[in-house]
Amino acid sequence: MKKFFLVLAFAFFAPAVSHAFPGADVDISVGYELPKPSGSITLKDPLGNQKTFDAVNDLNLGSGKDFIARIDINHSVPILPNIYVHHLPVEVSGDAAGGHAELKLEQNDVGLYYNLPFIKEATDDALGLKLGVNARIVNLSGETKGGALGETSANFSTVIPMAYLGVDIKPIHLVSVSAEIKTLPLGSSSLTEYAAELRVHPTHMFYLGAGYFNYAVKIDPSLATGAPPTNFTLAGPYFVLGLEL
Repeated sequence: MKKFFLVLAFAFFAPAVSHAFPGADVDISVGYELPKPSGSITLKDPLGNQKTFDAVNDLNLGSGKDFIARIDINHSVPILPNIYVHHLPVEVSGDAAGGHAELKLEQNDVGLYYNLPFIKEATDDALGLKLGVNARIVNLSGETKGGALGETSANFSTVIPMAYLGVDIKPIHLVSVSAEIKTLPLGSSSLTEYAAELRVHPTHMFYLGAGYFNYAVKIDPSLATGAPPTNFTLAGPYFVLGLEL
């Protein structure tokens, strides 16, 4: 029910955003992603001892079903960057070895970017390239309870700066493809997310989108205080309904 009201709020919010930014292209979408976890994550027991679990073999974590929301404001004001906000939470759980495991990852991206000049003009709007920076606001929590898994947990919050590159391809009016990569290489640590999405436009404003994303997280504890050692991947399809105003 909560997710239904979020979708409804975005539906009413879209015209207001478009009105607040006259002359701007506003892209608003909501939908679901189905992330499948793999790799390992390290949690701590009440005594502070670390335990590393394999997401599939040890924790039996299944696929998530998470509500996502995105807004992108592309304006024509010189010098000022365009902006987007992406709400990308992940919640997965599993039962194994007589115990229960949960992993929650609240993620909100705020991005500033520029359209590379002359690309759209040279291709008659068939191709667009975007380059900018992304701030990923992360709140991670994980825990295991009971059975052979024992009592372990991890909590970590941070803001991660990332480089952003986006590509939009629209060969014909009814179909378009969007792809993006957000990445931060940090020596022995790295975070990289890429996504590609096919959109079908039955009307001028409305579109249906289906895509695939892959988010790979490799964290060395030296990256930040409290960061759990992690070599973890979330990947899967997603589906959205969108408006281009």
